[in-house]
Amino acid sequence: MRELVIQAGARHVGGVAVEEITDTGVRLDNGVTIDCDLVLAATGVTPQHRIASDAGLQIRDSRIVVGADMSTSAKGVYAAGDVALAWHTAAGRRLAIEHWQDALDQGAIAGASAAGGTATWHGVPGFWSTIGEATVKYHAWGDGYQRSRMLSHPGGFTVWYEADDAVVGVLTHNADNDYDLGERLIAEQQPAPVPMPATESG
Repeated sequence: MRELVIQAGARHVGGVAVEEITDTGVRLDNGVTIDCDLVLAATGVTPQHRIASDAGLQIRDSRIVVGADMSTSAKGVYAAGDVALAWHTAAGRRLAIEHWQDALDQGAIAGASAAGGTATWHGVPGFWSTIGEATVKYHAWGDGYQRSRMLSHPGGFTVWYEADDAVVGVLTHNADNDYDLGERLIAEQQPAPVPMPATESG
């Protein structure tokens, strides 16, 4: 991934922290100063659950606990998106996925449920992104892995991620068949289609 960033013409500086932002740029804690006209800080967000908490809804890890139909602990009240800690029927556990596609999917489920439907959250989370001329695609539960293996392909790669002998993620570049296969294997809690190394941290 770092090589794709570099190939796109960006400079990658890792393993350092920002010490100061000045009128002329950024000073890092290793003494390097980067001159620039604009600083974009991707610092993350914190779900705002205070109103829900004050209303008596069940909260866990700063998120509103909801079922697979996006129903909260209060009858007739639904929550979706980044603030929701939702039960995922295929994963068999609650997940917090911070991506617009899942927020959109959850919103549709909440609306259907509020209208008396029986929709549930079951799709495997996934997204794609472009880095320069490259497109990378990723399917995963997003809550860790034990082993990974990268396979190089002509003009691309696939990385398989496993936990408890089941695929929990797949990252691809120019390997759409693996991306689609990974989605199915994740949903079915099947092992990776390639031999995996010994357990590692992730």
